[in-house]
Parts: sequence; C-alpha cells; structure tokens
Amino acid sequence: MTALSTEPPGTAALLVNSRGEYLLHLRDANKPWICDPGTWSIPGGDREGTESCRQAVERELYEETGLRVPVEPLTVVDTHGPDGGQSRIQVYVGAWEGDAGTLPCPEGIMFRWFDAETTAWLTMCPWTAEVIALHRRSAPVPAAKPPRVGGSRARLNVLGVHLHLQREDGRILLGLRHPDVAFAGRTWHFLAGHCETEGALACLIREA
Repeated sequence: MTALSTEPPGTAALLVNSRGEYLLHLRDANKPWICDPGTWSIPGGDREGTESCRQAVERELYEETGLRVPVEPLTVVDTHGPDGGQSRIQVYVGAWEGDAGTLPCPEGIMFRWFDAETTAWLTMCPWTAEVIALHRRSAPVPAAKPPRVGGSRARLNVLGVHLHLQREDGRILLGLRHPDVAFAGRTWHFLAGHCETEGALACLIREA
C-alpha cells in the first residue's frame, strides 16, 4: 500500500471570481449512474491509478472545463454515490474571471456563475452547498443585490406571453423554473410572464 491510498478517492474544484460568484455545473438529470443527478455542483472526479488528489483535480478540471487554474486545498467532505455507498472528496478552491458560457461542457448540461445568495434557490448537490457555506464563512463574498420587486403597477391579468428563441442550429433557449413557483415548478420553460399595465410586446421585453 502506498501513502496515496490514504487520500480521499474523490476530488472537486470550487472556482470563485472577484464578484464573489461561484462557478457551478448542472449535472445531467437522466443518468442514474452519476452522483447527485439533476443538481448544481462543481467540477471534479475520482483519482485514477496512483494519482494524488492534486493531480486528479487538475486533470478533471481540465477535462471538464478546459481550464488550468491554480488551486489550493479547502476541505474534505463526505458524500454518497449512486449506489448509496459513502465516499470522501478533497475539495480545492481557485480563482477564475472568465465567461462561464464559453466553457466546453463534455459532461453534464452547462456551467454558470451564481452569487452565494442565489445558490439557496437552486437545486443544489448537498455537499456542494456545504462547501459553499464553508467558503463563505472563511472568505466572505459580496451579498447579492435584492431582486427588484414591482410596486403598484401589478394587477390581475390573465394575459401571458412566451418568448421562443431559436438559433440557426435549431437549439432553443429554455430556463429551469424554481421549484417553489406557482406554475410549472422544476420544469424547463420558455421565457414567460404575465402582462401588468403594459402591452404584450412591452411585457415580453420586460420579462426577457
């Protein structure tokens, strides 16, 4: 047995930008063999062969994002695999300032930046939420600006608008709705909303 065998089998990388946002990865919801399907998490994976945790996280980060970012150890967390077995993950932290939308995504669905407050509204991988909470305690990040809430403009109205955006390659823009909303929670949907005091076109622009 080598000393490497005492290291956690799993690794992950928490990337943070100067605005205090975290780079999260949406896992595929339809692959039962992956851990925490359908949740927002962070890139990473298991050690291979005689790799150290650092070697593994650098390789996994490059394979999943194309990035080579200096990282430092942050914490070790416990997690449960798709078979229910318990495992451990060595989590590293690093800084990156790029556009999440430009990253390749060979595994999962997409990468996006989220501020710390918004993560409370996401369907989060449990151990990733734990890691973000730990990082916030050790390195506080700026609080998110509260959402702008309409005042007296809102009125009862049954007219709704939906925006269908489609690229030339056939891909359609959809948004994943929050689980607590009154309509179509936890589903992918067009940009949409109800008219307030404006016309349908103005409402569509506002909602978008």
